[in-house]
Amino acid sequence: MSWLKSLHDSSTSVFISMAFAFVYSLAFIYLMSAFAEYLAKGLVFLILGGLWMATFITGYMYSHP
Repeated sequence: MSWLKSLHDSSTSVFISMAFAFVYSLAFIYLMSAFAEYLAKGLVFLILGGLWMATFITGYMYSHP
């Protein structure tokens, strides 16, 4: 049961880590709720642009052997 004693000895660090994890989770949820729509739109346009570029590049490579 040495791991239980080690866990008891480090309980302060464990509780502080849990508190920081909770605070970071709340901050992440807040930021995602504020910017998720813009992030999703940006990624959609980025993927759309990449697909268009891939289409044009492969069309060019096909027509100029």
